[in-house]
Order: sequence, then C-alpha cells, then structure tokens
Amino acid sequence: MFSPVCTPCKHKISAWPRTCKAFSEGIPDEIWLGENDHTKPYPGDHGILYQRRLPPPLSGYGAHGV
Repeated sequence: MFSPVCTPCKHKISAWPRTCKAFSEGIPDEIWLGENDHTKPYPGDHGILYQRRLPPPLSGYGAHGV
C-alpha cells in the first residue's frame, strides 16, 4: 500500500500493518494519507520525524571510480 509520506521515509517498518519507528502501534491516517507531511512533531511520534530514505549505493562504483 502506497503512502506519499511514509513510503519514501527511512523510518517505515511495514505497509501492513502501517508501522514505523515513530508509530509502532500504527501510523495515523492523517500522515499515511499525506494530509500531514510529518516534518514537525506529531502527538505520539516519540520525537522521530520524517526523513527521506537514501537510495542504495550504485554497485560497481567504489573509491577508485571504477
């Protein structure tokens, strides 16, 4: 299940049930549906806010530029 806020967040644990490090009991609908971008504190988030997940490093590219 896609969420405009949670899917790209590095703290997301599962899409079903909708959980993350901030909301282990379930991500609020307001955030999951994109009505709140969770870049500011939200009740119950334990101080953990949205952070974009970084893409994995490209394989085959090391310190030597190979």
